[in-house]
Amino acid sequence: KLGERVIGVLNTEANTLNAFSADDERLLTIVAGFLTPLIENTSLYERDRKRLGELSLLTEIALATIAAPSFDEVLAQAIQVLQRRLGYDLVGVDLLDESGVWLMAHASYYGVADPHDIEPVRVGTGIIGRVLQTGRTIRVDDVTTEPAYIPLDPAVRSELAVPLRVADRMIGVLNT
Repeated sequence: KLGERVIGVLNTEANTLNAFSADDERLLTIVAGFLTPLIENTSLYERDRKRLGELSLLTEIALATIAAPSFDEVLAQAIQVLQRRLGYDLVGVDLLDESGVWLMAHASYYGVADPHDIEPVRVGTGIIGRVLQTGRTIRVDDVTTEPAYIPLDPAVRSELAVPLRVADRMIGVLNT
């Protein structure tokens, strides 16, 4: 127990009748009281470590892109950091064209032979087109079961697509 909140149970069992005494109960109650803050501290430590990793990633992206001389180089640097740090097989940005109808793969796409060969995707079609249309992230655990999936690489099995927005305006999709 942590305060009034139960975070787990210390359980012991035996194959014999009347195996535990009042002393055993008292001892395990003390042990449970000792373990509770350790478990909670470990949980907090893991949460803080995860948050630190996230902040470290954002800092690395910021540092890599701050000196970039152009918009294209900003995207290229960000994609390189994401791929290197997170190990994605495929990662790229698709940007909304001026007509507002098509998503165009940026030249910095990682994991495809030639990003210029990626066909534009109409807003509302495919996974990335739906992300742009709805403004919501889509995670597909198995793309072979997703009818809307448009394959870039036959080896890909999962996809995560996240909307990119400036204020309330959708500008593209981060696709992994």
